[in-house]
Amino acid sequence: FEEVWQRPVLIMDYGAPAFAQDMASVEAEKLQVLAHERAWDDIKHHGAGGAGLGISLGGCVWEWVDGWWRDMDTRGGLSRQDTKPGPMGPFPDGHDYPEWYGLMALGKTQQGALMRVPRKAYWAYTRLWSK
Repeated sequence: FEEVWQRPVLIMDYGAPAFAQDMASVEAEKLQVLAHERAWDDIKHHGAGGAGLGISLGGCVWEWVDGWWRDMDTRGGLSRQDTKPGPMGPFPDGHDYPEWYGLMALGKTQQGALMRVPRKAYWAYTRLWSK
């Protein structure tokens, strides 16, 4: 990359969904953590002072909280998080789930959907960024 671009690189919108068909939510969240850890390790490795190319400026996690509005599938109501497989890609079951990328899940508590519930990937960043 260094030879091609000859300038620093900022990685935008990296992440992974915390959902996959036929997979327990605990396992899907573990894979979300793994994707975030690997992406951050790569960004850090190639940053200034890292062992890599030294061209990475950083990255922006996609996304802070689940986007239930993304698919706009109103058949089950907008208060329902969509689990319909999206486009194919490098995901655990081969499909994207755009409403499930959040480091925070929308709450399913008495406080309702406005309650933010940290996922395991959120806590992974507290470990990664405190090193």
